[in-house]
Amino acid sequence: MTFLYALRMFRRDHRFLFDEAAELYHVARPRYPTELLSELVRQTGIDASALLLEIGPGTGQLTGLLETLGCEITAVELGERLSEILSLRFKGNERIDVIHSGFEEWDAEGARFDLVVSAQALHWIDPEVGFQKIHSCLKPSGALAVVYNLYRGGSDAVHQAVDAAYQQHFPQPANTGAHAKLEDRVQQTLEMIRRSGRFSEPVFWQHPWTETYDTERYLKLLETFSDHRTLESRTRSQLYAAVRRAIEVHGGQIDRPLMATLFVSRPL
Repeated sequence: MTFLYALRMFRRDHRFLFDEAAELYHVARPRYPTELLSELVRQTGIDASALLLEIGPGTGQLTGLLETLGCEITAVELGERLSEILSLRFKGNERIDVIHSGFEEWDAEGARFDLVVSAQALHWIDPEVGFQKIHSCLKPSGALAVVYNLYRGGSDAVHQAVDAAYQQHFPQPANTGAHAKLEDRVQQTLEMIRRSGRFSEPVFWQHPWTETYDTERYLKLLETFSDHRTLESRTRSQLYAAVRRAIEVHGGQIDRPLMATLFVSRPL
């Protein structure tokens, strides 16, 4: 089984799971540090005059940062409830247009953009369709930007306790899904862009930062991960109870070390 085929099957089976947890997604998913926006502007030269297309914005974790540029943003979101939350969040900003649609099915009507950006979502797009469509949506001088918050792992006492809970209750290796190794995520993204044959070798940038969670918000975060939502109900309950105990024993707070990651590529 090739990587791209496995990716397509995973996407088909899991693409709607986030919409089931839209409210939790809005509350618990981390935003992005301002350093990432500064680097994006430096690499692409976008400003208030730019036309941006955002694929899979969720509830606007990156959109809120992009909004500060003052540019026009077309945000195409597959999830119905995610789209509703996104629309409400940016209600009154006429420069942000929220469209409820899968990207593959969306009709761009010939529109061309200075930047196509996808945060935490590109791997959900069918690569056989998505990259060709992204390419057709870009101006010749435009750019594709792929953004992730990647988990760096933790080694302090609370993380050791949480890891022990996963070893006992999580039925697959704890270095997959939401806890995939950072370097694996990076290589998968590079492979997707390279194999498309439509974009230049990506310029790669990373910035470490940390998001702090209390117990309740951390458990809400876990409920937004597709590999957690597909667990059998009893297994998921046991895992969450064990994670809750692990965090509470260590003061009711856990830091989640993240790596803000940016890939910028130009259309060929």
